[in-house]
Amino acid sequence: MHGQKDDVATMTSTATTSSIGASGRKQERKSAWPMISVDDALTIVLQHTHAALPVQVPLQEALGCVLAEDIVAREPQPPFAAAIMDGYAIHSSDGAGIFPVVGRLTAGIDPDAHGLILARGTVCYITTGAKLPQGADAVVKIEETEDASPLSGGGGRRETAVRLLVSSPPGQWVRAPGSDMAVGEVILRRLTLLGPAEIGLLASVGRVQAVSVFPKPTIGVLSTGDELIEAGLEGGREEGLIRDSNRPTLLALFSELVGRDKVVDLGIV
Repeated sequence: MHGQKDDVATMTSTATTSSIGASGRKQERKSAWPMISVDDALTIVLQHTHAALPVQVPLQEALGCVLAEDIVAREPQPPFAAAIMDGYAIHSSDGAGIFPVVGRLTAGIDPDAHGLILARGTVCYITTGAKLPQGADAVVKIEETEDASPLSGGGGRRETAVRLLVSSPPGQWVRAPGSDMAVGEVILRRLTLLGPAEIGLLASVGRVQAVSVFPKPTIGVLSTGDELIEAGLEGGREEGLIRDSNRPTLLALFSELVGRDKVVDLGIV
């Protein structure tokens, strides 16, 4: 009988322990805070987030900000017909043949300021980006021409005549005014995140002194968990602790997005 009592006591103890363990596991499986979707979580956060009022900043401070207005082109881009290739500005109706060279235009030179008007049966040397003279409506690239100057052969002498080996249709190798952006065209929409390309677009339309943007938010980052220790601490692994790596990762990510001065390290709580 003594042996049987011991057996009963052992069985009772084992059953009691199993019951406690099972009960504990059941309680851990049922959280007091039910799981919600990412979309629901974002909705809750945004319900408690107040939109900041727009501020005016100079262009060099707008990188990484969100645009608070539509940006509309106030002038055509390019503002004039410009050569796409080095070559010769021509009248397309003249076709191929030998023509006198009546001038040279490089980028930044205004032919109108120099009174250069291209007459029929003449050509003008022109470089990429230069404004076409009045009368010209096409460009023949230099690879499709030959020097036809009398006694040509070097000596640093400028060409006085050129042979056009091909004819060009109107608009050949020419960027038309407004072909990049037309007057009144919206080139950047409100709520656009301003990166390097957008900064370049703003500069191209002269928005340098003041750009309307929403100010960058201040972001606090904290970690929770009894198992966490600071990443720089030694030990703790044998006690079931791990180094906090998520917080440094998020601090770096947000610093990249909004700048280090806008990110606050709230530690482990």
